Amino acid sequence: MTDTADTAPDLGLVMAPAPDPAALENDASTTKEASLGEVNAPTTARAKKRAGRKGLTIRLKLTLWYGGLFLLAGILLIAVNFFMVRNSLTPAPEKARAAVAQRFGIPPEDLEFGSPLGGPPGEMQHFVTINGIPLPRLLNEAQQELKSEALRQLWERSLLALAIMTVITFGLAWLLAGRMLKPLHAITSTAQSEGHATN
Repeated sequence: MTDTADTAPDLGLVMAPAPDPAALENDASTTKEASLGEVNAPTTARAKKRAGRKGLTIRLKLTLWYGGLFLLAGILLIAVNFFMVRNSLTPAPEKARAAVAQRFGIPPEDLEFGSPLGGPPGEMQHFVTINGIPLPRLLNEAQQELKSEALRQLWERSLLALAIMTVITFGLAWLLAGRMLKPLHAITSTAQSEGHATN
């Protein structure tokens, strides 16, 4: 009887050597570090971008607050000044007579106070008319027109000055907010650098 072990075919199989546990551990550590580096890089970039955007937003908010408060105070000041001037402004009679004389093309001295019929000086006769309109009425209308024109110029120039000062104030507020936030940015950058060094 022939031995089975002697007649068994040779399949050509070769046993592979067992893997080194230390090498496997090193490969796993390297792969883990690479993965963590890939994950931390975008996270750090997003954090820096978010921090910069947050600082700019705070600076913009401070600028708007400073500029808005100045603008509100300027509007209130202009409004109070306008109403005070409107209630107390009275154009000089000489300017009213000059305006009426210029409108109708007559010498201003012909509209001086006094009676054209030899009456007491300083009194204006109510029956004196120009083109059928009583002279006191013309003088009153001229004074109202002069007052309206003066108030209009006051309002326009005040608003122009406020607009110029508002632009300057917003620029100064932007610079001031930047100086106020500069120490905060320095502290934040130092904390981030120490955190990266610890990691």
